[in-house]
Amino acid sequence: FLVIMPAKKQQKKKESMIAALKKGDKVVTTGGIFGTVATVEDQTLLLKISENTKIRISKSAIGGPVGADGTPSETS
Repeated sequence: FLVIMPAKKQQKKKESMIAALKKGDKVVTTGGIFGTVATVEDQTLLLKISENTKIRISKSAIGGPVGADGTPSETS
């Protein structure tokens, strides 16, 4: 019980963060790619990683938001 509850709490926090993503949000993927959300779809995102480059990724591949200084924000 003591091991499962913190993991569930952290999972719910990540799910709510992913559900709240919108166009213009800056994020980092679990693979370390930094980008800006261009389009939000049901299970995927279109992520703008440079001026003329966009990639489609799974929402589950989002590691977390990026802070104003360009570094990953704490999600724990």
